[in-house]
Amino acid sequence: MQRQPRLWRQLNKFLNNSSASQEEINKAAASLVDALTGLKPAGTAAASADVTALAQAIQKAKEVKRSQYTKESLAHMDEALAIAEKMSSAGPGRELQGVVDVIAKSLNDAVNDLELKKGQRATAGRLTYKVTSSVQKTVSVVKPAKKTEKTIRIPTTVKISGRTYKVTAIEAKAFKNNKKLTTVKVGTNVRSIGKEAFAGCSRLKRITITSKNSQKVGSKALRGIYKKAVVKVPASKVKKYKTLFKSKGQKSSVTIKN
Repeated sequence: MQRQPRLWRQLNKFLNNSSASQEEINKAAASLVDALTGLKPAGTAAASADVTALAQAIQKAKEVKRSQYTKESLAHMDEALAIAEKMSSAGPGRELQGVVDVIAKSLNDAVNDLELKKGQRATAGRLTYKVTSSVQKTVSVVKPAKKTEKTIRIPTTVKISGRTYKVTAIEAKAFKNNKKLTTVKVGTNVRSIGKEAFAGCSRLKRITITSKNSQKVGSKALRGIYKKAVVKVPASKVKKYKTLFKSKGQKSSVTIKN
C-alpha cells in the first residue's frame, strides 16, 4: 500500500506534463495498475468504482481504423489499452475511482495522439488536408470543407490529432469551380500550387501569397478567375512570381504585384 501514493502522483505528473511521452505515461500507468489491481479493503466488500468512462475509452480505442495510423503511435495506444483492460477486468472498488479515471484519461490521450500515415486525410477548420510526410510533419490542402466558403485562409501550420504540421502545398483542383470564393490568403510555408487549383473560381478577385519560397505553380492554376483579379506577393519576389504565374490560364488583365 505504501507504493500507491507515489505511483499515483507520478502518473498524474506525467498526464499533466505536455512534454511527457506516451511511453512514459504507459509505463507509469502499468506500474500503478500492477500495484493496485486486486486490492480490497478489509471487512465487508467495497462498492465498485464507476468504470463508465473507462469502458467508453476502451471501446473508442477498439473502434480506431488502424490502417490510417503509424505503427509507432498504434503501439503506444495498444499499451494503454492493455493497461485499461487489465484495470477493468480486476473489478476495481470505489477506493480506486481516482485511479480508474486516470487510466481512462491516459487511454483517451493515446487515442487522440494517434499519428496519421502518409496519404491519409483529415479535416481541420475550413480545410481538408492530406499528410505528405509523417516524418517531416507536412500536409497539403486537398479541398475546402464546404464549397460555400467566400474567404479562405491557408495557414502556415495546422494542428491535426494533437500534432502540428506545416502546410506546404495546395493540391491539384483543390478549389476548382468554387463559384463563391472571392478571397484567398496563402501561408508562408506553401511551396507549390497544383494544376487547376483555382480554375473556374470566377469570383476570385484577390489572392495574397506570403511565401517567399514558392517553387511551382501547376498549369491552368488560375484559369477562369475574375478577369481583373489581383495576386499580391512579397515585394522582393514580384519578378519570380510573375514568371511562376505566367500562362497559367488567367486573363492578361489579372495583375501580379506587391
